[in-house]
Amino acid sequence: MNARASAARSGLSVVIPSWNGRPLLEKFLPSVVTAAAAFEAACRQPTEVLVADDASTDDTIPWLTARFPQVRFEVSNHQQGFAPTANRGVEAARYAWVYLVNNDVALEPGTLPPLVAHFSDPRVFAVASQVYDGHTGRLSGAGQLGEFRCGFLRIHRRYFVVPQAAQQQPPYLTIFASGGSALFDREKFLALSGFDEMFTPFGWEDVELSLRAWKRGWRIYYEPR
Repeated sequence: MNARASAARSGLSVVIPSWNGRPLLEKFLPSVVTAAAAFEAACRQPTEVLVADDASTDDTIPWLTARFPQVRFEVSNHQQGFAPTANRGVEAARYAWVYLVNNDVALEPGTLPPLVAHFSDPRVFAVASQVYDGHTGRLSGAGQLGEFRCGFLRIHRRYFVVPQAAQQQPPYLTIFASGGSALFDREKFLALSGFDEMFTPFGWEDVELSLRAWKRGWRIYYEPR
């Protein structure tokens, strides 16, 4: 990935990595488009929705062209996996903030403004969302605690804050921001050359990227709202 991509304008890009995801996009993309429009109306900042397609063999691209002409897309000429596809999407994004979201995630209309508010602090690298299970409605993704023990990094301890209590002791730190539902500073993301594609297809690229951000002195927050 070219870490010297052109500087982005003020605004927010929603980037959705996708492979053969037309059925999922049909179900979840409308909520993403609505959330982007709600952010634009509330914060008076431009937005875009961009699907980073990983050489799909289904009808994703003609379907997008017909049903969502306002949604941009870019297409790989061969399948690469999540990390390279997400990196391409962030590089192609037009705006300074990039919300990376999986193609099987629905957004509430008010999702984006509370995340962007944290970027008034220039040290912020990313802000992770509160995530709910779509079937049960229960909290399933929130702040992540981490520690080094016996030479290993352990990250599987979550903590939850209910949105109603989120104003009591903010901001809340998290050791990493998920590549499936978090807002990133595009310039900082590219300065780190994005996700390390060595991890493809095994995962943990978002954990490793977050650790590099912390080492730069940048911060990652968890936003319960």
